[in-house]
Amino acid sequence: MSLITNFGELAAFAGEAAAGLICRALESAIHAVHPSRCIPEYLATDAGRKFASFLSGADIICAGGGKASAQMASALKASGIPLGRGQINCNTEGNIGDVILRKCSHPFPDETTVENTNDCVEMLLNSSEATRIIFLLSGGASSMLSAPLDFVGLERKRAVSERMMLAGASISEINCVRRHLSRIKGGKLSRLCHPRGITSLIISDVMGNALEDIGSGPTSPDHTTTSDAVALMRRYGAIEFLEGLEETLLSGRYETVKPGDQSLGPTANTIIADNSAAVASAVAAASYEGYKALAFPGKLVGDVDYEAARFVGNARASLKGPGLYVGGGEVRVRVTRKGKGGRCQHFALSCAGLLREGEFVAAFATDGRDGNTSAAGGLSSANGDSSTFLRNFDTGTYFASNHTTINTGDTGTNVADIYLYFKA
Repeated sequence: MSLITNFGELAAFAGEAAAGLICRALESAIHAVHPSRCIPEYLATDAGRKFASFLSGADIICAGGGKASAQMASALKASGIPLGRGQINCNTEGNIGDVILRKCSHPFPDETTVENTNDCVEMLLNSSEATRIIFLLSGGASSMLSAPLDFVGLERKRAVSERMMLAGASISEINCVRRHLSRIKGGKLSRLCHPRGITSLIISDVMGNALEDIGSGPTSPDHTTTSDAVALMRRYGAIEFLEGLEETLLSGRYETVKPGDQSLGPTANTIIADNSAAVASAVAAASYEGYKALAFPGKLVGDVDYEAARFVGNARASLKGPGLYVGGGEVRVRVTRKGKGGRCQHFALSCAGLLREGEFVAAFATDGRDGNTSAAGGLSSANGDSSTFLRNFDTGTYFASNHTTINTGDTGTNVADIYLYFKA
């Protein structure tokens, strides 16, 4: 296995056949949504050819942020697209031609990230109004492109995001608040850059592909309001971090950009890869090998215990025997204790108590990092009592001690999570 680095351990646990199919399906899912594949596929479409034509003879700046953004720029350059100069906030450092890569933090921004974001925005605003901007956006940009409202500041914004995340808020709810505490999210970057033409190429880590939620939508209109954001902060106990600043926030001066705003006219947003493409590729890989393979209808985005039971139950009912069942999503985990693990490992271990002999579940974060661990996820089978690890939110320790973590390192893309059920 070229992507999964500990295949031997997984094979020792599940057997060569089961581990092999699961790992090949996961690798196929990642390959389908990696920039090295989805960028050339996009450029071969009518929309991609129009994009290349749009850039012809223009002064170009390449900007963006997120876990896949550097790989997106590299794939564009390899495909012959001129990038011009620019800056990308990502998880590495270096250069792609004249585009500078700035390393930024995730899942919460730090001072360096804010400085890097300010530099990127200043670069865009100092360009000619005739400049054409390639904006590369992927999951992780909500943190890696961070420019808090001045009166809110970094520490308050971090505290709000962390409280909501640990309280089990959905990514859509968290990003609604992030947009309204930002100088550039919720379409504000497009408004700042107007009348410059912006083409945003997007790898989506959001179920349903709502543009305003992917990276908190720096170049897309926002259907939510500041009042919505304040209500969410109250619901999840995060309003205390604003320390009486609600009235300032609600003044209307900091509202996000709404659909139909003229400043969005020169902006085009195009999603080139998403979770559904990864799920479909995993199903196709197993089918090609002769297995019965099906996709879970819809997405798994609810409470982790509910979704684990729904996934395993649907898999059995749908397959009615051996085969592979693939789902995608981002389950919700309300963390109340400080263990090691992430939502994928929590999901896989929640499934373990429901499994029977010969059944396996793998849960995998497509960016290669699950929660506060270095693993991408975990592989589970029917086991004894694992309630202590679940109760302590220490599922990472469980999988590490059993040598059943799924390890990849950074994958170069990010389309949320993939869940696999396999019956031998």
